[in-house]
Amino acid sequence: MTARWRAVLLGSAVLAALPVACEAEERIMGSTRVIGTFLLRGIGGRPSGMGEAYGALADDATAPVWNPGGLAGLTRAGAAAMYDASGENMGLRYLGGALPMAQGCLAASLTTMHYGGFDGFDELGRRTNWFAPFDLSGLVAWGIKNPPGIKRRGGLGFAFEYVNVAGEASNVGGSVGTVQDAGNGVTVGAAIQHLSPGGGGPGTILPALVRMSAAWSGGPATLVADGVFGLQDASQRWLAAGGEARAGSLSLRAGYKYMPALASVGGFKGVTAGAGVVLRGLDIDYAYQPVGSLATSHRISLVYGRRAVTP
Repeated sequence: MTARWRAVLLGSAVLAALPVACEAEERIMGSTRVIGTFLLRGIGGRPSGMGEAYGALADDATAPVWNPGGLAGLTRAGAAAMYDASGENMGLRYLGGALPMAQGCLAASLTTMHYGGFDGFDELGRRTNWFAPFDLSGLVAWGIKNPPGIKRRGGLGFAFEYVNVAGEASNVGGSVGTVQDAGNGVTVGAAIQHLSPGGGGPGTILPALVRMSAAWSGGPATLVADGVFGLQDASQRWLAAGGEARAGSLSLRAGYKYMPALASVGGFKGVTAGAGVVLRGLDIDYAYQPVGSLATSHRISLVYGRRAVTP
């Protein structure tokens, strides 16, 4: 048995075993708290414009945060950066890169969530300092292609992350996923993400989830759908779908994200829209995402290396 076959079998075994571990974490929620919910926010203008459905595409340097299995399809070095402006000096930032190698693809990224600045006061109401809390996640990932015996394109990916919340709580986590070519322009993906160690006493865990995805690409059009199941928190479950139409270097996108937890939130929500343009190999993407009366997100991203990706 070759080393690549052993890696694929090991990844399959991990995919099968992780839900059991996650169920164990869910049972101890009474003595733990979930941190790092900013990890559930969409990264990248293109995915966000399509309703935050991207698990079966994951075809650029944002792949590790959507489905690390997408790294197996990268054929050249890539990079991605994103800025998400949500108002009140709040926003999500992302910087990542991917480097294909002979035996696989290595990727790394840094994600930060900023909450603006605040004045600190003492017990007499006197201003003492100014502070700007933020959360961060540092991630490294590795993707490997299917063995030669599997004729379909695709592969497995693994990611490991360190998450710190406002300098007060932290934990480590892992993700595993696969993206596979199903033929006729269809790709399918599955991932288990943000699985972290739990304990019997007070502590923290990350927002573990299962993501199932499918996508179709034909000519100038792409359609994609994701189903996400949060394993610790029933409010972190949603369905998302979207599409993209391309004409030369221009792209238009639209999507919808149905999240039952936001059903009671008033205002315009769920619908997303976006556009993109390719300039000398650099993808510039924008996405608009309203969240009812809570916030409105404007995400702008720069991506290099996307067009050389094959699923």
